Amino acid sequence: MDKLALSALKYSELLGYEYIVVLGRKEKTRKIRIIFSEDNWFHICGLHKLEDIAFPVRHKDIFNSVLKSIDNNNPQETIYTYDHISKSLFFEGNHVDARLDGCIDTLLSVNYTNN
Repeated sequence: MDKLALSALKYSELLGYEYIVVLGRKEKTRKIRIIFSEDNWFHICGLHKLEDIAFPVRHKDIFNSVLKSIDNNNPQETIYTYDHISKSLFFEGNHVDARLDGCIDTLLSVNYTNN
């Protein structure tokens, strides 16, 4: 499994989770909702920075295509592979590799709590 597929797989484990961060100062609070959706994976990984690769308008289609190739154990089923995106001229300058590592490592550093 390549790094792009592994990041999609790890990110899929976060789908459905929602985090609410409450910030407060001087008796005023602000809530920030963090929601993990299929569309957000595209941006979290930095794929939107790869301007020389044509991606479909619906970003969740890319996510689902990568996951489907994992489920069917057939990496050739999707054109969206680590090898493909790493050839982009914008890959290194936008730290896409580090973003993918971040997606992969996310589950190792997140504590889940039920409220």
